[in-house]
Order: sequence, then structure tokens, then C-alpha cells
Amino acid sequence: MDKPLYMIQLQLPAKLVFQKQMHSKGSGTDDGYRLHAVLTGLFGDSAPKPFHFRIMDRQMEVLGYTDQDANTLMSNARLFGEPAMVTQLEGHLYSKIVPEVSPGQRLGFRVNVIPTVRTCSNKYRQGAEVDAWLAARLRHPEGDFPLNREEIYRDWLQKAIERQGGVRLISYGLEGVRGIRLFRRDQEGVFKRSDQREAMFQGTLEVTDGQAFRALLRR
Repeated sequence: MDKPLYMIQLQLPAKLVFQKQMHSKGSGTDDGYRLHAVLTGLFGDSAPKPFHFRIMDRQMEVLGYTDQDANTLMSNARLFGEPAMVTQLEGHLYSKIVPEVSPGQRLGFRVNVIPTVRTCSNKYRQGAEVDAWLAARLRHPEGDFPLNREEIYRDWLQKAIERQGGVRLISYGLEGVRGIRLFRRDQEGVFKRSDQREAMFQGTLEVTDGQAFRALLRR
């Protein structure tokens, strides 16, 4: 049997998270990466990933998946976390074990993705990660591009799910697209900026393999 998988829920003051500075020689970072750094500082290798966050009443609420329950995570935070973070986290960290899901079970889902593909176009360096819609346009002659952005992103999500396995998409739609500015460290530890599109999907899926489904959640 696979090791347990937990869904965790926590709250932290959004101001406290946003004020967390990255050691990046003055470079800014996107909210998701800053939150990832905060969670790693609190929980180490057990920090939830993937995770989803939203801001409600000046509080940042986080839902995510991890191999540790709330008590273990809180013990790690008390040992390694910064006092201000730990104080705010006390009483605001919860977990539940993700149950075994049988094939045929249908579940609703919501996911935010950055739909990129590798490209070898002359316009980009070889192996660059490019927005899937832009990459599709590059493959078509000027003025001959029948597919819209939603169709391209839906196809990207379908293929990503098929590669992982474990579920079958029943119905899903694109809720929205927004431009985001990402900052990631390169091999020298310097932050590099990347402007990307984030697609937000919501829909229904059917589990086809319970273990593969849990692997999908872990990713």
C-alpha cells in the first residue's frame, strides 16, 4: 500500500507572506514562489506541493498535498520556522487523509496550469518553454490559424492528463486566462523573469486507477 497522502489546509496573514523577502539581489518574485519559500521554511521537505492559495479577508488560505499530517507539520514548524510565522500558524493548520478512491468514482476538480511546450522555432532558443498557443501559431502560416486559445489550452490539458494516467476527463472548461510574471533561479542562483499565461480550468473527472490518481495528486 502507498504511504499516506494528506490534504492540508492552513491560513497565514497575507501581509506576512508578502513581506517575506527573497535573497535575490533586489529582484522581485511572484506570489506563488514567495509562498513556496515560506512553506519550505516552515515545513522543510514536507512542505505541501502542489498547492492552491487564495486571499480572503486579508488571510492567505492554502490547500495542498503532503505526506505528513498537521501534527507532524506543526512540530517541524516549531523546530525550524521563524517565530512570527509559527505564532500565526498555531491553530490554523488542519489535515485529513486522502481516502482510497475506487475506479469509476467521479470527482469535481479545479486546477491552475501554465500551458507551455518545448519548441525549436528560430524565434526562440532551442528547448525553450513557450506558451502552447504561441507555439501552435508558429506552426501555421500567417493568416492560417483556425484554433483559438481555449481549444489549444484544452488540448494541452487533455494530453497532460493522458501522459500521467489515472483519470479520464468527463467535462471541463476554461474559467479564465491571466498573464503572470514568474521569477525562477538559474544555475547561478540569480532570478530570471519569465512572462507566461496561466490557465484556470474547472470540470469533472472519472478515476480509472486509484494508485495513478494519487500519483497525479502528488504531482
